[in-house]
Amino acid sequence: MKAAIYARVSTQDQTTAQQIRPCIKYCDDRDWDYDVFEEHVSGAKQSRTELDNMLKGVRQGEYGAVVIWKLDRLGRSTMHLLQLLEEFRNKNIQLAITTMGINTENPEGRLFFTIVAGFAELEREFIKQRVQASVDTKKRLGIRLGRPPGAKDKRPRRKSGYNQRWAAIPRKGRSFYQKEKELHEKEVKRSDPGGPENSSA
Repeated sequence: MKAAIYARVSTQDQTTAQQIRPCIKYCDDRDWDYDVFEEHVSGAKQSRTELDNMLKGVRQGEYGAVVIWKLDRLGRSTMHLLQLLEEFRNKNIQLAITTMGINTENPEGRLFFTIVAGFAELEREFIKQRVQASVDTKKRLGIRLGRPPGAKDKRPRRKSGYNQRWAAIPRKGRSFYQKEKELHEKEVKRSDPGGPENSSA
């Protein structure tokens, strides 16, 4: 088997040696071949040159395992980590975390992947609920969804160009926030019929 070792530090004056040594030993103990991917970049960035190169090899079937020193070396964004871990699980890529003693070839590692998959599914459900709540609110306020009326071109559009052209078109009517404010004021009046505007002089 061939493994991908990934190591990352945040600044140029730091070294990845402390991370790479135990990962190489882990591979040597199992007679795995390996390639090392190391970089000096913040973990908050989802797109990183060496991480992208490693993932490209994983997706092309070059590697059967990913070896890291600590989980936060992959990234510090919870959603990004969940996406990566779920992708490894779906592609049957072993993940070894040397400081945690986790490898998905053993029962503990498989349990770890199962828990991660559950969190990823839960996060997707939360996203769907937030999107649906936004759609329901806009419908309640009478805001039109989708493309402008009379649009005959049904071909897929590039998001940026279409949004820029549509944003440049003058639109009539009240904004979303104006409608929300007016709706809120009506609800306040309805719940407080004795307010100053409704009280007799």
